[in-house]
Amino acid sequence: MPHWIQTSDWTDYDSRKPGDESRSYFTCEETWEVDYLVNKIRVFYPDKPEAMVRQAIESCCGSLQEPRPRSVFIVAVMEKIKSLSTNSNSNTHTQE
Repeated sequence: MPHWIQTSDWTDYDSRKPGDESRSYFTCEETWEVDYLVNKIRVFYPDKPEAMVRQAIESCCGSLQEPRPRSVFIVAVMEKIKSLSTNSNSNTHTQE
C-alpha cells in the first residue's frame, strides 16, 4: 500500500525527470531529488528535523539498490524516520 505522501502532487518532480519511465524511480545521486523529497516530507511532518529526514534518505540510498522505485523508496524512508524518531524519543527519556 502506498504511503499517502506518494498520493500527493508530484507534478513538479515528474516534470523535471527525463522520460516517463524514470519518473517512477528515485535517484539518490541527484541533489535536487533529495532536496525535493526532504521538502515534501517536511511539509507533511514539520516537526521532523531536516537533518533527521536527510539521514533517513541517506540510509535508504545506501541500503536500497538501484533502480529504486519511488513507491518503495518513500515507504522505506518513512519507516526509517519512524525508527529514528523512536530512537530519539527513547534517548530523550533515558537522559531525564
